[in-house]
Amino acid sequence: MAAHLASGSVPTPADDTTRAPLRTVASSARGHRDRVHMAVEHAVFVVAPVVVTIFVLATIWAHDGHGEDFNLQYWVTGWRVDHGLSPYAGLHQSLGGGLDFPYPAFTALCFAPFALIPRVLSSDLFTALCIAAPLLSLRLLSVRDWRLYGFVLLLAPVVAGWQTSNLTLPLVLGVAALWRLRDRPLATAVLVATLISLKLFLWPLALWLVVSRRWRATVYVVAIGAVVTPVSWVAIGGLPQVHRFLHVISSETHAFSHSNYSVSATLIQLGLGQGVAAVMAVIVSLALVAACIVVGRRRDERVLLVLIVALVLCASPIVWSHYFALLLVPLAVIRPRLGPIWIVLLVLWACPLGFPTLAESAVAAVTVCGVITALLVAARRLDRAAIAVPSSAAFASAPARALLRVGVR
Repeated sequence: MAAHLASGSVPTPADDTTRAPLRTVASSARGHRDRVHMAVEHAVFVVAPVVVTIFVLATIWAHDGHGEDFNLQYWVTGWRVDHGLSPYAGLHQSLGGGLDFPYPAFTALCFAPFALIPRVLSSDLFTALCIAAPLLSLRLLSVRDWRLYGFVLLLAPVVAGWQTSNLTLPLVLGVAALWRLRDRPLATAVLVATLISLKLFLWPLALWLVVSRRWRATVYVVAIGAVVTPVSWVAIGGLPQVHRFLHVISSETHAFSHSNYSVSATLIQLGLGQGVAAVMAVIVSLALVAACIVVGRRRDERVLLVLIVALVLCASPIVWSHYFALLLVPLAVIRPRLGPIWIVLLVLWACPLGFPTLAESAVAAVTVCGVITALLVAARRLDRAAIAVPSSAAFASAPARALLRVGVR
């Protein structure tokens, strides 16, 4: 219209008649592109995860590899506890084959009810829990990007976790619940005590309580642990079982010292001696502990979460590929929408469950370190923005506006 007025002419109905079909065609093209885009997204993030899950399930069922950890460790341990036997066989051939139970007494008691159900049904139920755990974790962390719910089922650590029916994915769900309920001292304490009692490598969660100054929750954890731990050990046989458990842990660490993704195992593959590699792993862990203390004083919650997950992975003497699923929690908190940092995790398909080569260990180390670094940078920005919000809100308050008006006058 402006162009017509500038030129001294007036638009005619014929001009509108000519442009109307063009607008219709453009609108139709946009609608077609949107439909194609939506169809591709549903194919990638709905159909593909379902197909992959069904295919893996069918494959492992056909080769009788379904729920290996549950069938050979958890259910058997539960059965032994139900029949008054030690959950720790302590046989070297069992340790070498990964068939013993390297978990504390509380975990053994938790699997006792599963052994009251036939093994096949019990295994299927636990596998279903493992598949649902990452999806429930995203829900607890208020992730609204529907694509991520399908995408996580395509990640190698998640598939490895439910394929073996390992305890890792339920632990991921517990860590997600912990973040969701972190401002409730009693609920936080119950979750921390439960998670550490289930698997000791989550001990950095106790450090998280201390450095973030959650004193009430810390006191509750100590009180709960002081009751649950001795009661659990007494329930399965007392002090002799503690000795057997320590023997199992020591033997398993030695048996798999160079065949996993831990810091020390990767350094051993690089040519360092076992003692030197262990010392280096301790140094890295202590550096992360120091970083957690510094960040805790600054109240950078998201940065601290990333460091705690990194410490869990670095301090553990044995790390299998499904342990990397713990990264889902800080990823969902800091990057709740699908983006490059999520897609990078697909590289972990190049890494088998365990017994990696040097090249596979290097791929895992570079990928995980890269994701953790990116998360630290993003988390720092979010924490700074969160600190800046209260000061901006203060200037928007009525008294502040009144002061500004007086100052202007």
